[in-house]
Amino acid sequence: MSQTAKKTTIWEFFQSLGKTFMLPVALLAFSGILLGIGSSLSSGAVKESLPFLDNTILQLIFMWMTKIGLVAFIYLPVMFAV
Repeated sequence: MSQTAKKTTIWEFFQSLGKTFMLPVALLAFSGILLGIGSSLSSGAVKESLPFLDNTILQLIFMWMTKIGLVAFIYLPVMFAV
């Protein structure tokens, strides 16, 4: 095997390795946005400042957003291990 062929296989390996990390990183960004919006809009200080957010249905939606966002951070090692 020539030196050039070995370099291309190493290069291809690192390219495929980089592609495998793209999905978990993209999921972390999306989960972070859900977690931030959900937890901030369901906090007590925001509910006092904006009383219309103290609606039961809205609070259920915000808590759901928070829980969905937390799933990715709880299972962070699993996302990168698979």
